[in-house]
Amino acid sequence: MVHVTDEEFDHLVEEAVARIPKRFAERLENVSFLVADAPTREQGRLLGLYEGIPLPDRSFNYSGVVPDVIT
Repeated sequence: MVHVTDEEFDHLVEEAVARIPKRFAERLENVSFLVADAPTREQGRLLGLYEGIPLPDRSFNYSGVVPDVIT
């Protein structure tokens, strides 16, 4: 098992986000990336989770909402 510091992990996350292909990255509007120490009880053993309103479900009046979150 490889152990990294919190700072190293944060840097790895930043690098991963920066490497998202442009065709996907340009669709990431109103999205936050959150690094958590552990998953919540609801998340279980997930390594990542999207919480928000998917693009196909957004309508013309989509505004003033909190950002979607990828944990």
